[in-house]
Amino acid sequence: MLQVLDVNFAAVIVDRQGFLDGGRTYVLEGEGQPSQGWRIMCSVRWPMTSEQVREGDLTLVMPGGDELYGTLQSGTAAEITDDDGLVAAARLDLRFAITAGEGTLAAATGAARVTGTIAGEGEGTGGTFEGEGALLTVHLELEGIPDLTPHRPEAQIPPLDR
Repeated sequence: MLQVLDVNFAAVIVDRQGFLDGGRTYVLEGEGQPSQGWRIMCSVRWPMTSEQVREGDLTLVMPGGDELYGTLQSGTAAEITDDDGLVAAARLDLRFAITAGEGTLAAATGAARVTGTIAGEGEGTGGTFEGEGALLTVHLELEGIPDLTPHRPEAQIPPLDR
């Protein structure tokens, strides 16, 4: 039976690396909002020359410690600039295939879409968002798992258009 669930997260960038080719790797970690015991870790490698994100991994930890793992299938990341051309934020739209799980989620299959915004300060193109906040929504469509009803957050932030 297909189960659909949206979970909102408040996250921070815990690691950021820049590469000689202009690419960047970000690692985001956060907790579900309102806090229901959900946790997220998401890593993405974002080329400077493109909005297409081609590498990334997702780990979601449910209340109780069971985990889901996803591999990036497609995605975009776009810098948002202010009137002076300085990078003020980035908008993410990432699609992951759920490839594995642990505990009661070991047989999980499906998809996860991660959307949201990283807010930060920067100095023009390639500015840093490190240490700044991110608001993310994860839309899950899963099969092969126990009923998620007890783990649904009570309040929801409206997700971005699907």
